[in-house]
Amino acid sequence: NVFNLLLLGTVRFAPVVTAAADDAPRRSIGEVFSQPECVAAVAVATLAHAAMVMLMSPLTLAMAADSFPFRTTSTTLELHFFSMYAPGIVGTGWLVGKKGPHWASALGFLLFAACAAFLSTAETLAHFMAGMCLCGVAWNLCFTAGTVLLTACYDATEAVRVQGINDLVIFGVAGAGSLGSGYVYSWLGWRNLVFC
Repeated sequence: NVFNLLLLGTVRFAPVVTAAADDAPRRSIGEVFSQPECVAAVAVATLAHAAMVMLMSPLTLAMAADSFPFRTTSTTLELHFFSMYAPGIVGTGWLVGKKGPHWASALGFLLFAACAAFLSTAETLAHFMAGMCLCGVAWNLCFTAGTVLLTACYDATEAVRVQGINDLVIFGVAGAGSLGSGYVYSWLGWRNLVFC
């Protein structure tokens, strides 16, 4: 932990931009969030995060119900986590820059549909692994696209407030989805949860 603290000490953060007293008046939060692009940005990231969490949270229960050992379930989750972040290293940014965030989010939602198809077809190890990998890549595309869309909706003086509200919405809905997914799984089962 001391090493991490020393490493963090070498990071140089960008200066915080604040509005000067003579600058133009700030827009209200309502004005910022009434922009269609802003609504789309928050919706894309929120839906992607909620969909991912609603599948990831009860995965261990679903795989245990199908008699998979915990190590196999862990490997499935590891592949899912890898699929969530590896695309960001190898090309999501390039793809969003080249094709645009709307195109990337559409591709992400298509991958979520493929994920649902895999996970609802059968409850084999291959279906769990492939479905959760697709879920991870879909989340990466949509979350990155939503973030890029949002940054175009505000100026530097509004960034902290807008990002804070965006994060509150995303993680509030995802938290409710995570909690609700357990109830949906217990009432309706895994295959029906996939389409919620």
